Amino acid sequence: MSMMGGLTYFMGFQIKQDFKGISISQEKYVKDLLKRYDLADSASVKCPMPPINNLGPNESEVFVNETLFKGMIGPLMYLTSNSLHVFVPGFDLKAYSASDYTGCNLDRKSTSRGYQILDGKLVCWNAKKQSSVAMSSAEAEYVAAAGCCAQVFWIKS
Repeated sequence: MSMMGGLTYFMGFQIKQDFKGISISQEKYVKDLLKRYDLADSASVKCPMPPINNLGPNESEVFVNETLFKGMIGPLMYLTSNSLHVFVPGFDLKAYSASDYTGCNLDRKSTSRGYQILDGKLVCWNAKKQSSVAMSSAEAEYVAAAGCCAQVFWIKS
């Protein structure tokens, strides 16, 4: 396996890198799903949907294709497990992380910093010395990002 350039798409995540930072989205994954199941031209609806009191059995002769329906469930479960705004509509969570490469003069360990903002309000922040000595600034940033992701998953649960 060889390095052919920057990472742009991985496991349903679209990754964009520029001078401001890295952004990750699943827009392409969602568009591909909509095309696969012929739903690309469907109209959007508000979520959660308004309460309807007159739900009843389907009287029409149109039945659901169970195989198609079950085939849609797996990708949707994958999408909701990775994306907060699908599971909880209007949920705005932002997370930032950084590290100082070999910031401690005594043991050359880096310090991870991060904070999470939920609906425009700071809900968590941290600064912690990393437990191992990073061999590169990229490794130090990766450790900081992993800690930030762990905090995001904790907030999500």
